[in-house]
Amino acid sequence: FESKGNNIMFTIRTTRTFHKKRFPVLFDTWLKRVNGSNFFMVTDGEDTVYENKAKEYGMHYVIVFCGKDYGRWSLCCKSGEEMKLMSLPENQHYDWFCHIDDDIYIIHENIVDLLSLYNPKTEPIYIGRAGSYWQYPRKVSDKQTLISDKSLKFHFAVGGLYCLSRPMLEKVKPWLGDGRTMGDTCNKLLEPEDVSVAATVELLAKEKLTRTKLFHPHGLILSKMVNPTTLKKQIGFAYGCGQLCGYAAYKDNAIKVPNAIFPFSEDPSRFKSLHCHLYPDDSLCNR
Repeated sequence: FESKGNNIMFTIRTTRTFHKKRFPVLFDTWLKRVNGSNFFMVTDGEDTVYENKAKEYGMHYVIVFCGKDYGRWSLCCKSGEEMKLMSLPENQHYDWFCHIDDDIYIIHENIVDLLSLYNPKTEPIYIGRAGSYWQYPRKVSDKQTLISDKSLKFHFAVGGLYCLSRPMLEKVKPWLGDGRTMGDTCNKLLEPEDVSVAATVELLAKEKLTRTKLFHPHGLILSKMVNPTTLKKQIGFAYGCGQLCGYAAYKDNAIKVPNAIFPFSEDPSRFKSLHCHLYPDDSLCNR
């Protein structure tokens, strides 16, 4: 490969319903700075606007047939189809698989630097953020039907952003190898996609979560957990407010951006303000 990081497959999981709501800010900010050929937009319907946008950026637009709802089986099926992309003959050159939700901002050069510290050709690696109360192990459900020992506990990476090396993908393939297989695994575990990935890694494949505090995905109190002076050193951030929007105490939950040039009303995700903090010469920042 010609440039550092071209051995990483990035998949952005989305749904046709959210394209107009979530894609514009991604294409206006961090997606402008990546090698599009390594990015796969995994969605559930045709959309001429974003199919053309993906083509313009050199990205892959992939439609999967897993249902269009946000139920457990549908989301797990989509994630399984994402992982299946790594097994295609034309994608054998990728050493890493990184899942990204459609409401995450990535500092691309930082995630490339982090993953370069590991040997993805021989080491089975599952890397993500175990944060908030999720730093404590989670016990398998008493009602799940996949793992016989119902006293077992495991750690999982908070959803929205995690990476697996190819050797790890091979180890979990019997349970997560494609959409239907992963959907069935999630249903047996009675867990959502991110938790099911972790349970499979730790309890079935007998591997461990490699932790990083540089990912700041869903469910974290972003306004308190991210030091504004260290933004340039981080890797990923969830959309402002995010999953905690429903809780009054966290209605303004978002990263704090020093000297933000966009007000919250114009930039509720804080992605535009963050982008201009990181790359002030970008055309977006000429205000």
